Amino acid sequence: MTIRDVYGFVEQGIQKIHVKYKDETIIFVSPSKGPGTYTGVMKALRKDKLLMPTTAQTILLFAYAMQNKDEPVCASIVSRFESKYTHLWTCTENLYEKGGVYLYDNPDGKLNVKDKAGLDSHPARFVKYGFKQENKSFSDFVENPYILAQVDGDPNIAQMIVEIAKSYNKNLNISTHSSASGKKHSALLSHLSSRELVVCGRRGGGNGCVFGVLE
Repeated sequence: MTIRDVYGFVEQGIQKIHVKYKDETIIFVSPSKGPGTYTGVMKALRKDKLLMPTTAQTILLFAYAMQNKDEPVCASIVSRFESKYTHLWTCTENLYEKGGVYLYDNPDGKLNVKDKAGLDSHPARFVKYGFKQENKSFSDFVENPYILAQVDGDPNIAQMIVEIAKSYNKNLNISTHSSASGKKHSALLSHLSSRELVVCGRRGGGNGCVFGVLE
């Protein structure tokens, strides 16, 4: 399965991007919220009763937009991704604990995780430290446990990241917090951009954008 397996259409009026993947349809709303801090963008999403997309959903949105650059809404998505000054926030957060990192989705921003106990009643994916941050091959990247956790265990979406990387001639290194220290941290954020391309388990500054998802 490749980016060509992601279909959809743009609904006119209030601009809605219907992205179809497998048996699921995700409806994004344009224009984007931001650029701004994660807190500011999340506040703008809540005001319009929108959710922040997961890393997997953001990759699917961009995969669809890449194939339809002649559509103005899709062109705006690609432009946000390619900008030197912005990135795309995702709601997939990272909690670094001794022994590994927990990844979980926080689409409404209401989950305030400070330690492992905060995830007792919330689904999370755990990845032990030791995963490669410099991937020597595309196959290494697709099989990387941290990347698979970022995209909710879907190797097809991990493969789409590879396709995007090839189109931008980018390396597939993973930018994370200094996880080797094993220190505990509060939730760290994920974002995507053409500069780093890959998902990042760290705070990305204040110039993030989001194409919100309908609840």
